[in-house]
Amino acid sequence: MVVADRRRSTRARQDLTGRAADTVNGVGGLGRLLWTIVTTAFLCIPIGLSLWALLDCARRPSWAWAMTTRSQLVWMASILCGILLVPVGLVISAWYLVRIRPEVAAIEDGRFPDLGADADRRDG
Repeated sequence: MVVADRRRSTRARQDLTGRAADTVNGVGGLGRLLWTIVTTAFLCIPIGLSLWALLDCARRPSWAWAMTTRSQLVWMASILCGILLVPVGLVISAWYLVRIRPEVAAIEDGRFPDLGADADRRDG
């Protein structure tokens, strides 16, 4: 009977201590939940960006990649390796999405680079 009373009193103190600490910090259950959601969303940005780049790279046709003189396989492998090294992966994925993707998408849409203008510049 004495052991059961001690357990109850210990639990009651732990509950009171936990609640008191939450109210002292000003963060209740809802505040902790919101903070967890914001933190999780922030930490998912690198994997989300890398997956977006990888899936976009994989869905582009190989003929469009051949027209840009870039290798689809190399970019896919780079993005996949970059997922393991987060800072490097962010740079690789961002570079792909900002620089490489528009080139491949333009060729896929039928907007080919003006090859005649390049030849004129080289000759003159």
